[in-house]
This record gives sequence, structure tokens and C-alpha cells, in this order.
Amino acid sequence: MPALPVLFRDDRLLAVDKPSGLLVHRGWGGDRVTALDLARRIAGRRVYPVHRLDRGTSGVLVFALDSEAARRLGGAFAGGGGTDGAGTGAPEVEAAEIEAAETAERTGTAGEAGEAARDATIAKVEKVYVALVRGHAPDETVVDHPIPRSEGGPRVPAVTTVRRLGVAELEPGRVYSLVEARPATGRLHQVRRHLKHLAHPVIGDVEYGKGEHNRFFRERFGLHRLALHALALALPHPSTGERLFLAAPVPADLAGPLAALGLQVPSAMQELSQDTKLESRVQGPDQAVPPTRSPRRVPEPK
Repeated sequence: MPALPVLFRDDRLLAVDKPSGLLVHRGWGGDRVTALDLARRIAGRRVYPVHRLDRGTSGVLVFALDSEAARRLGGAFAGGGGTDGAGTGAPEVEAAEIEAAETAERTGTAGEAGEAARDATIAKVEKVYVALVRGHAPDETVVDHPIPRSEGGPRVPAVTTVRRLGVAELEPGRVYSLVEARPATGRLHQVRRHLKHLAHPVIGDVEYGKGEHNRFFRERFGLHRLALHALALALPHPSTGERLFLAAPVPADLAGPLAALGLQVPSAMQELSQDTKLESRVQGPDQAVPPTRSPRRVPEPK
């Protein structure tokens, strides 16, 4: 089995850097090896998925290491900033993994009098994605567009803040943007759907994108993946409620094509630490990336 880079681990949580192409669990496919399998191998024990990333998305992925932590983190993810997927994953997998937590609640073994007060202090999860998209994206905008929470379900409110980080023009009429996306809710393929709603679909997205542009990037830049990366995540630690900050560097299979376009994810985003607030490093005035006013033209290869 391939190894997963570990971003954080203690007795309650395990955070890994998921590569593009790896399923989180078998509830969404029949793959022989999943991120859940690899996380169990790392932890040497049962792990609980508390959110998910789509197969093609890389980046920060968190597992709980006990049922109470799974319940508490599941509530935090449900409170906001979810994932590019649907909640914590497929319903049948959720039921199997969280059943122990629900049993603990019913029997009173999940905590004593301080539990309710501690739950009240738990803040929502915040996530930051970066994506390469088609077209000249706006400087910054908020997408407020309802989408299904799960496949075939009714449309529910969904909000994502999108900010442009850079633009590359390969030739007249062929322009691409690097954007930051911050989902305030967790719906099915939320980031991908909202970027399509803006008419700026993610490159490499075979479901919501355009085949012409996907083929262009495969042939010219060797991009054989979805150009979406879960860069950073802030979440409350299930034991203390203190904010935990996690970040995964942009992997080579995405960083290479971005570099060829003259685009780079700001280093401030890749240097998040536990003692630095996500808000100040990503959105603060000192760290903000000035909007690109004119596209960068990429020369044709000789």
C-alpha cells in the first residue's frame, strides 16, 4: 500500500495529505485501496471519517480516532465550511462509522455534565481550496447558489467565497485563473458546482468542466488530474475546543502546470501553523494577495 503523508496526529485525530486519484472510502467506489485503509494502517486502529474529499481533489483530510471525537468533529463540519463532497461521506459508511458514537451518547458514556458546555464552545470548520479555472475570474465574489446536499436530494442553501489569485493568458481568448475558494457550507461538489455557476469551471473536471480545455491541459502541460486542492483547514480540537490549523502543500502534479503558467499559490497559505490564525494568514490585509489587473501571457513553447 502507498504511504500517506501525515500532517498531524495525536490520540484523537489523524490528518493526512490525500493525493488526487485516491478515494476516501469504498462507499463511493469499489477501489481496492482507499484513504480510509491507509489511515487505519498509519493509526494502527479503527479510524472514523468526519468529512471527505472527492477522488480527484488532493489535500488536507481528517480522521477521528475515537467515536466521541468523530461525533464532535462531525458536528463542527456540519456547522460550516464542509467539503467538496457531501457531508462526511456515503450514508452507509457514515452509519457504520458513527454508530458507536451514537450508542455512547444514549448510554451516557460520551461525557458527563461538562459535555454540553464544551459542545457550545465548538466552532465551525473553515476550509481553503485553490483551483485552476477557465477564464478571467473576478477579483472576489460570494456565490450564494443552492445545490443538493447529496446526490438526488433537494437543493439547499450553499455559499462559497471565491477570490482570484492570478491570471495567465496563453493566447488571445484562452485565459485561465488561479482562485481561492472558501466554502461556508458543505454540499455535494460545492466548490466545483459554484465555480461552474460562475462560468469558471475547474480544469480537469470531467463532470462540470469542458472537455476541450481538459484535453488542452493534458496534452500541453501533462495535467492528468482535477486542478482542485484542499490547501488549508481550521477546526476545533475535540478535546479542548482550541483551534487547530492544518495545511498541505500543493503537490507536484498540480504545482508543475501552475508554474508553467507563471502561477503560484502564495507562500503565506502554505506556511500556516497552529499558533497563527487562518483568517489573518489567508484574509488579513498584510498577507492579502493583490488582485491581478492584467493577465500574464505565457509564451508558446519553441
